[in-house]
Amino acid sequence: MEAYDFEPLIKREFSAMCKGIKSQVKETYFQRLSSLVHFDLLDSSWVNIMNTYFSEHYTAEFLPAEYEKNYEIIDRGVIKRDDVTSHLLIFVDGDITKHDIVRTKLEYEQESAYLVLPHQQPGYRRSMRYLIDKIMRQGQIMRCTDMHFEPVAKAGGGFHYRIKFRKGIYLEEITGDINLVASEMDAILEDMIKNRSRASFKAIQPQTETKVSFSLVDPLYLVRCEVARTIGGPMLIIRLLPGETPFRVKDLGFDEKTEAILQELSFIPSGLSLISGVIGSGKGTTVNAVALDINDANMFSMVSVDNPIEYLGSFPQIEYTSQKQLYEITNSIKKQDRNFVLLNEIATTETARQVYNLVVSGVHVITTIHNNRVYRVMYKLQEMLGDLYNNIIPYLNLVSYQDKYSNTCQECLQRIDISNYNDEPLKKQFLTFLNLTSISQPHGCSACAQTGIMKTGIQVVSEFLYFGTELKDKLLRADIHEQSRILETALKESINLETVISQKLSTGKVLLKEAYSKLDSWR
Repeated sequence: MEAYDFEPLIKREFSAMCKGIKSQVKETYFQRLSSLVHFDLLDSSWVNIMNTYFSEHYTAEFLPAEYEKNYEIIDRGVIKRDDVTSHLLIFVDGDITKHDIVRTKLEYEQESAYLVLPHQQPGYRRSMRYLIDKIMRQGQIMRCTDMHFEPVAKAGGGFHYRIKFRKGIYLEEITGDINLVASEMDAILEDMIKNRSRASFKAIQPQTETKVSFSLVDPLYLVRCEVARTIGGPMLIIRLLPGETPFRVKDLGFDEKTEAILQELSFIPSGLSLISGVIGSGKGTTVNAVALDINDANMFSMVSVDNPIEYLGSFPQIEYTSQKQLYEITNSIKKQDRNFVLLNEIATTETARQVYNLVVSGVHVITTIHNNRVYRVMYKLQEMLGDLYNNIIPYLNLVSYQDKYSNTCQECLQRIDISNYNDEPLKKQFLTFLNLTSISQPHGCSACAQTGIMKTGIQVVSEFLYFGTELKDKLLRADIHEQSRILETALKESINLETVISQKLSTGKVLLKEAYSKLDSWR
């Protein structure tokens, strides 16, 4: 498995903890540190690295593993002496700031002292609360994007958790004996929300809360979490977010023309640009990439407004948790002389109206919207904006649609005539719609483990429509249904999904079963 460099992350967390060591050190930190070692997420040699930082602020060190056998630990927080030296053992499974006697001994006595971590103490039992670290670590190694914890019914009664990782567009169930139950998942969530998230815990209880969204403030993992209540317990979806080197537009796998159009957005300081697609199609990643290109150009002022923030960028970022906050943020931004506002999603009518307020004030808003084709986005805008809908048309810059597809194996392609699908009339009808008489498809080989799919990477298939003056004039003179037909006609002269899919099927770049299920205009 690929190694992951924890060193800068651990040092950052540990250094911050040490600075406040004499005022507050919560048991959560030491419990988690023990679990990282116990679950083999950190090598025991890390204790030596941490001691360097710890000793700068405190005169105690962690008890080396090889010293454990020298002590017969019969009580907590007592001085134990071996045949050569005397040491003070400090048991740190609790809040050590409450150990006034221990603190006094450390500050005024000359004895050496060791901090005994929970996993070094008699009767230590690993807590399932920290199993989440191990699973997220595994997800990092596998370079997955999402981790799904799903409570499902067992054949003999009751529920158990099925854990799946998403790599690309597919979910893979992980193997191993992980016997999580709902009560343990509740404990995990409480720990994550209370101790490791941006959100204040307040009165949130996973047992009663229908839905909770939060991001972790955690040097080890940058993730966004969604929790929903099911009949079997809380369902948790964790999305691993880009770290310190997120993608630029050129890294996303678009064709050259789409890439050029997206990069051009960096130089248009007003209007509205929409990145559309279905759930999980990478819309947010594209917006983030455009944001970084704008930031690199360094020509205009920019701010992002997110709920929640998904990665830390080198530009101002504002997080909101309610529509009231978004309203206040929008009014504030209009007074800040901002050229660009990056918004993670138009999800509600209220959000759409705040986007409208920004756009008509001369700001370029780049955001995402759930939609399954470019020419259908007008229905979504009208639904959300109501009477204001036609007023937004003159401000439209670009609407794009994108989706993820598997990377096909190019080592085992074979040509397939349309007649091979005589027994599958719907697929034959689909190919006829695309004007294809034959296609190329992988048949399986050792390079792709007989699947026809390369397990590394995905590809983005997209279409886009640039809104020029002539197109806007036509739309303003038409009703909503005519507008959709106008856009569909205009799309045929631009990059449209039917043409892209037809070309990729012909050259074997996409699987027929994926294209057949995703492209619905032929039905």
